[in-house]
Amino acid sequence: MKKSLDLDISLGLDYIKDAIESNPHVKYLHVDHSSRNKKDENIILLARKDKAVKEKLKYFTNRGFLTYTRRDKISSLVHVSELKNLWIPVKNGDFLINEDGLVYTYSPPLDGRKVKRLLVVFSSIATAPSTSSLMRYFEHNFKSIQKYIPQDVGLLRIADVGGVVGGYYMNTNYLINNEKNIQNLIKKISQEKEIEQKNIVLYGVSKGGSGALLHSLVGGYKSVCVDPIVADSYYEKFMNDAHFTIGTFPESKEQRFSRLVKLSNIEVVRETISIVTSKNSPQFSIIYETLGDKFMQAASVFISKNENIKDHPDVGPNTIHATVMMINMAFYNLTLSGTLVSI
Repeated sequence: MKKSLDLDISLGLDYIKDAIESNPHVKYLHVDHSSRNKKDENIILLARKDKAVKEKLKYFTNRGFLTYTRRDKISSLVHVSELKNLWIPVKNGDFLINEDGLVYTYSPPLDGRKVKRLLVVFSSIATAPSTSSLMRYFEHNFKSIQKYIPQDVGLLRIADVGGVVGGYYMNTNYLINNEKNIQNLIKKISQEKEIEQKNIVLYGVSKGGSGALLHSLVGGYKSVCVDPIVADSYYEKFMNDAHFTIGTFPESKEQRFSRLVKLSNIEVVRETISIVTSKNSPQFSIIYETLGDKFMQAASVFISKNENIKDHPDVGPNTIHATVMMINMAFYNLTLSGTLVSI
């Protein structure tokens, strides 16, 4: 049985499909893109400019293959089931991986006391989203956050393995049980640490905010969601599908979040959901349109007027104080319904 397969990006998609489907046990793909590569670029960067390469990369992704390195003009992809044997931080124990293939880390309270509460951090889009490194799935946002929250809080970070640059902690065309697996991981860690659900808070920025909001709605957890991306339209229409969402998910974010909002109990929303955003972010109007006025009026919403916010990526770094405030309020069972505007 072959464990790896050499392919040329210039081959037709049907040929590539036949080659992969004829070798179901293959765990590694080595894709030569020298015929398309005028510069020193990997397959993700090429796909951003070349529709044919993008179509093939999405096919690889929908078969469970993830880019992990580039050597010269060959990009190598690994099957998600092989991460435990390839990803060095997983192999050396810096990252943990469970039976469902979820990669995560857990950090106990800083001063060594018994953990009584849990903060779950979902990763944003990576600082270098087109890197070949698998670390694009595990951006470690706000590394010092434990210094600013109660001393008995443990920290669970979950990698967003899936998709080309991330799966938004949603089900993908390949990881069809991703949401369920993430819910199970949060539940398992909290049970092992004997943490009650009311003492769990989910937090994330941008893509991480999407994950925090989705899993808050699914699992009934408290959450602080910083400028969450709840619709694909902006990145698909105006940024050439920058996050590779077209054709890689069974349903769009608009569909998923609209459905969750319809199923949500407004009183639960009032007690659990906090959103930080800014009118200077293109996501602001999308958040209101997708989630709806009734939902947003029930949630605690902090709208920042910080003059340093010019675009979506500016929201997280320039709302740290508000975010920390709302995380601590969630831990101390303090809720604010309606909209707050920063000064």
